[in-house]
Amino acid sequence: MGPPHGRSADAEDPATETARQRADRLLELLGWGYGPTTDVTPPALGMLVTAIAALERLGYPCAIEDLEPYARALGQLAVHDLDLVERYGGTPDEQVEAAVALTVLYEPVLLALRRLAEAEESRRRFGRA
Repeated sequence: MGPPHGRSADAEDPATETARQRADRLLELLGWGYGPTTDVTPPALGMLVTAIAALERLGYPCAIEDLEPYARALGQLAVHDLDLVERYGGTPDEQVEAAVALTVLYEPVLLALRRLAEAEESRRRFGRA
């Protein structure tokens, strides 16, 4: 069974190898505890590699300097997410449940806000949404 988003990364594909190296360098730059020297490989890392490989294959910008601002902004968002969970309170099991629920429930909110923000920036820059 492949990853939930996109096709699975093919280790023989040059774009996948480039994407894997780029993801590892990005996570190292950020100081996030994942990468080739750790035993932990979250599913999201595979999703990241697959997405970067797709951008690479299509020739869209996906260098470290393109990805880093997204990662840093999302790092700040993760702090806010966990602040919400702590504010929610409850037992440790209830907090884990809240973390999962808030992640799932806030994803469409975040996507909608991103699209609205991009429409607003487009309007500012180009006079239209």
